[in-house]
Amino acid sequence: LPARRVYIPKSNGKLRPLGIPALRDRIVQRAMLMAMEPIWESDFHTLSYGFRPERSVHHAIRTVKLQLTDCGETRGRWVIEGDLSSYFDTVHHRLLMKAVRRR
Repeated sequence: LPARRVYIPKSNGKLRPLGIPALRDRIVQRAMLMAMEPIWESDFHTLSYGFRPERSVHHAIRTVKLQLTDCGETRGRWVIEGDLSSYFDTVHHRLLMKAVRRR
């Protein structure tokens, strides 16, 4: 079954498309996550928080606050906020699947 398409409003007034997978697809996705996460998790940077187990936006914010206040001075420290436009549309699926097969 195709994913159900919904649109989420963005702060700039535009809409962000979101695909909601069918139940059986979500079951397969969860099974794949459970199989792959233990294999890949150790490869990620310790300060990476997106879509990681036991990590949330709150953990990331706390880490940033600690990083900014830890040394007692903020000179030379930067915080950059950004959003990569349509990032997932640019993922090269053939290369991604090749990397998955190698593991």
